[in-house]
Amino acid sequence: MKKIFSIITIITALFLILSCGANLHNADVMHVDKVVLEGLTDLVGKEMVISGNWIPNKDGTGFWEHGLGDTSNILDGAIATVDGDGTVVFNIDVITSEAELEFLGKVNEAGWSDAKRFGGKAYAENPNAKIANLFTGSATPKIIFGRVGAGNAIAWSIVDEIPAPVVSTSVFISGVELANVYGVTIDAAAANDVYFLNEWLPGNEWGATTPNCADLVPDGTTSDARRTFAAPVEISDNSIAVQIRMMVDASNFWDGVGNKPNNSASVSIANPKDGNTYIFSYDFSQNEVNLIAVP
Repeated sequence: MKKIFSIITIITALFLILSCGANLHNADVMHVDKVVLEGLTDLVGKEMVISGNWIPNKDGTGFWEHGLGDTSNILDGAIATVDGDGTVVFNIDVITSEAELEFLGKVNEAGWSDAKRFGGKAYAENPNAKIANLFTGSATPKIIFGRVGAGNAIAWSIVDEIPAPVVSTSVFISGVELANVYGVTIDAAAANDVYFLNEWLPGNEWGATTPNCADLVPDGTTSDARRTFAAPVEISDNSIAVQIRMMVDASNFWDGVGNKPNNSASVSIANPKDGNTYIFSYDFSQNEVNLIAVP
């Protein structure tokens, strides 16, 4: 009897060990059932291919199979057509252990065109989309969902169900920044390097007494200046504008040479009115305004 009890105990222990091992292994992966992108309205009717460091090709010999007009080695589900509403659904059904999922989509044709791609942004070459693996296991299918927003930026998330469209009349701005500044010398007598001005900014004052100021902080070969608000500001106007002044001449706040980043009184961007929160960012090197989504 003791021998039988010992055998049963050993078998039970082995079963528990194997079960725990299987569960641990299962937790090292995520099951991506599909990738869905909404708002790709400029590519309605186009056949697209999604590829990435976690999406294998059909014969299993590698990744990043871009198509380029040839579909022979594209994974089933990694080819899809953008519907009339600008939505594309890739039913890829992939189980992956990759820690960071990087991917892009492009129209299935030879060559490359920035206007026919998506990643971190729509209709742009860079950056590729990147999202962390949640390691939720192989038994729980997940959806990687994206929606094209302000400045064609795409907010990617991992969801169980596709969220309903947001109906809003405004956005929230949590801060303002001047990015990628180069070749500018700030007057040493200036109290601050950069000032942000407009009536909608919290505590705005038209001059050097405004609280919306910041110093340039080196970031590689360029510098950035950011002012973060105590609380996000809701804006319902059709456009969002900011005057940005660099203190190249502290004695002349308004008209110092090179004071205005792009030689205009203000920089602006259309209000997407999607209810999301953004940082208003003016890229000095590219002379363009972006709204950077805040998670």
